[in-house]
Amino acid sequence: MRRWRWDDDDRVKEPIRWPITSEREIQDILYLILRSVFDDVNDEDPNPKVGHASTRSDFGIPSLRLLVEIKYIYAGPAAEFKKIEQEVMTDSVAYLQRATHYDEIVVFIDDSTASVEHHDLTRDALTKVPGIADVIVVSRPGVLAQGSSTPTAKKGERARREGCPGEEGGGSQEGRATGTVCSQDHRRPVY
Repeated sequence: MRRWRWDDDDRVKEPIRWPITSEREIQDILYLILRSVFDDVNDEDPNPKVGHASTRSDFGIPSLRLLVEIKYIYAGPAAEFKKIEQEVMTDSVAYLQRATHYDEIVVFIDDSTASVEHHDLTRDALTKVPGIADVIVVSRPGVLAQGSSTPTAKKGERARREGCPGEEGGGSQEGRATGTVCSQDHRRPVY
């Protein structure tokens, strides 16, 4: 997503900007990506009713027997992450309780607050839940560089990076796998 459109007012007569402000927009982006690879992606796949509740996962991929649950962190770092953890834990029970077409869930969390200090704790808590295969947490860029359409991280965030060889606080393979921002990594979570 290095080519995410965010034009500079000085460089383009009519700048175009694609802000992401809700979970639905993340769902739209991921649907485009997933659908280009998997022909059988089901949008808002309904799950069997459990008790009085009826639930819908964001996406189902029957050929992989996999559900994809998407969450968006709007504000309030620690409390919002805790709320998301509880929602996913509750939903996972409903999604996988009965014999369905699915065995596992991948959780995708978009953090609009750029609170990277909470990512590992949330990821660790959710990957311990039975049925959750993986948790992917991405963060919005800290700032957009002047004169550039490519977002860059704030200086303070660089020290917290993981997985960036030769950079302060980095070097682990795990850091690259969790989607942290890295100037040397093509997997930067930029919009």
